[in-house]
Amino acid sequence: MTQAVKLRVGEAIERAKTKGIKVLKKDIAARLWSGSSDSTQKVCITNLCSGKTKRVEVEWIRIICEMCDCTPNYLFGYED
Repeated sequence: MTQAVKLRVGEAIERAKTKGIKVLKKDIAARLWSGSSDSTQKVCITNLCSGKTKRVEVEWIRIICEMCDCTPNYLFGYED
C-alpha cells in the first residue's frame, strides 16, 4: 500500500513571508499543474498540503523549494 505524503507547504510559505518573500498556494499550484484548470489546481494543492497526495514528483519539490526559499529537508519535516 502506498503511503500518502504530507509536505510542509503552508509552513514553507509562512517561513518565506518572514524572509520578505510573498508566495501564495495558488501561485505554487499554477506552476505545478500549469495545464490544469484553476479548480483542479486548487484541489491538487489542497491534497498536497493535507497529506492526501500519494505521489510527489521530484520537480514539484524543486519548484516549491525555489518559490519558498527552503530545502527539501524542510518540506519533508526533517529540519526546522
